[in-house]
Amino acid sequence: MLAAKTILIVEDNIYLALDLCAAVEEMNGRVAGPACSVASAMTILESEPVSAAILDCQLPDGDVTPVARSLVRMGIPYLIQTGTTVPAALILLRSDAPVVMKPVNPKRVVAILADHARNRRSSACPVPPAGAIRSKDAFVARENLREFEPAGCPPQVQPSLKQLHLRHLLAASEPRS
Repeated sequence: MLAAKTILIVEDNIYLALDLCAAVEEMNGRVAGPACSVASAMTILESEPVSAAILDCQLPDGDVTPVARSLVRMGIPYLIQTGTTVPAALILLRSDAPVVMKPVNPKRVVAILADHARNRRSSACPVPPAGAIRSKDAFVARENLREFEPAGCPPQVQPSLKQLHLRHLLAASEPRS
């Protein structure tokens, strides 16, 4: 299924990381990592080419947004696996990235990532600057909201979480009267 592609695994729970590694290898993929921190994930990205990534949202040295920014710049698809809320900046980086809520079967996570990488749009979302949402970003967020209808998403993807974050970003960008 993965055809010897290298998958970066960023997960601070060693048991989940090992389960994800096994799932990637069972699907004929190769594992980069696992990385248990933002710093170690960035080191792997600088030293090894990867085809896709599985990102835990919260790591001991902060949220995974810097890693996601690097992946977006490189045009590499990723999936977010989390047991917590996803930071709004992370959702805005690539709003089409699947979000799966823990606990979930590692094989299912890898299958969702493989499907996403296969079907991902060729045009990547622009990397927004740190700070306030721009009007262009607000337009992208509104367009993405239309795509997250419950009927269009598999049950493992949490569209309501994405909708919540996108609505919050849009509300913050509206001029106050």
